[in-house]
Amino acid sequence: MIIEQTLKTVVAGAAVAAAVIVSVVAAAFTVYALVVGQIGPAGAAAVVAGLFALIAGVVALLATQRATPKKRDEPAGLDLRALGLDGLDLSGANLVERASEIIKERPVVAAGAAIAFGLIAYRNPELVTMLARTILSPGRPDDDGDRPRR
Repeated sequence: MIIEQTLKTVVAGAAVAAAVIVSVVAAAFTVYALVVGQIGPAGAAAVVAGLFALIAGVVALLATQRATPKKRDEPAGLDLRALGLDGLDLSGANLVERASEIIKERPVVAAGAAIAFGLIAYRNPELVTMLARTILSPGRPDDDGDRPRR
């Protein structure tokens, strides 16, 4: 069920990408047709190449630009000195919070990683099952759940 939904999403993304490619080619032909009468075929080709290189540069700049994280008020934490844990640093202990920050800082990289993980999961579901069992299992890391403990 999940793999089917993932495949539908990938197919929809491929269809959108194909539509974008067709639109870009049509726009290039339109610009070429508008300019070819004034400056000739070579000049029109140069204008089209320069215009689309500029557009690609702007898109790349926007895609690689970091999002500015929101400033959050830090809640008052535990007084570790009162518990006798002076040297313990719990500021980076929350993995979900860190992953959320990474996704906000670099959304394009996060989307690429999600697509790569989806493709790996599609090609090798046993690996995903093993990873989920390892993360969710309360037992030892080498415990597969089938053998009784000694």
